[in-house]
Amino acid sequence: MNSFSRVLDAPPAVRPEAPLPTRRIRWTGEIRAILATLRLPPALGLAAMLLLVDIALIVAHLVRAYTGNPEAPAFDLGLDRGYAEFLQYAKCVWAILLLGVLFARTRAAVLVVWATVFAYLAVDDAFQVHERVGGAVRSRVAGEPESAQHLGELGFFLFVGMLVVGVVLTLHRRTPQYARSVSTILLGLLAALAFCGVVFDALGALFLQGTAWSTPLTVLEDGGETLVMTAVIVLLFAVALCERPTTQADAERIVAGPSA
Repeated sequence: MNSFSRVLDAPPAVRPEAPLPTRRIRWTGEIRAILATLRLPPALGLAAMLLLVDIALIVAHLVRAYTGNPEAPAFDLGLDRGYAEFLQYAKCVWAILLLGVLFARTRAAVLVVWATVFAYLAVDDAFQVHERVGGAVRSRVAGEPESAQHLGELGFFLFVGMLVVGVVLTLHRRTPQYARSVSTILLGLLAALAFCGVVFDALGALFLQGTAWSTPLTVLEDGGETLVMTAVIVLLFAVALCERPTTQADAERIVAGPSA
């Protein structure tokens, strides 16, 4: 058997690995390229387990809100130091650790930025940073209206968000395509997280507090946040720990997409 035949007959797991091509591809191409390099069953199993926990917390919150049981206030999704908040702390820590694993393989500086973002999110939740900023703004407005509190929080989030986006997009210029694709998806998930935490919170506090919509909005805000963080964890787990060998020809075919 000649050497060419031996290469063709080699099992896929021992073929030389190659990075994805570095040319720019569209959003759908980025997702397709990442998915094609992963062993999905472990990631889907983790997603199922986390979703079961998330759904259990959401259902417990709804049952408690409408029936009074279970009585423990920690089941309230919107409660500081409740079960949902501690789960978010755990997810932030997992995200940081998984980003560390991915950074060890890619050496992409943008992943350090993302680890810092998730560390900040945990600190913000634990010490109510944005609430304190909103309170400081409110105290400087005549009459201290409730709207000033939320406008202050919104302004603070916009500042932090613009800072994160600016740094991430700047680093994208020097980031390999694979890590850049992961980072791009994280930007979308961060936007979804901000929408749940800022928009729904402001709607509930300014217009619907004490109404029949208060409980559904809490589910949309805090339940939405925990579901988005589950998506973050599953993504990072998949790309950090579930990668499968990919040949250069496979990578080029994935990026090119189906032939016309």
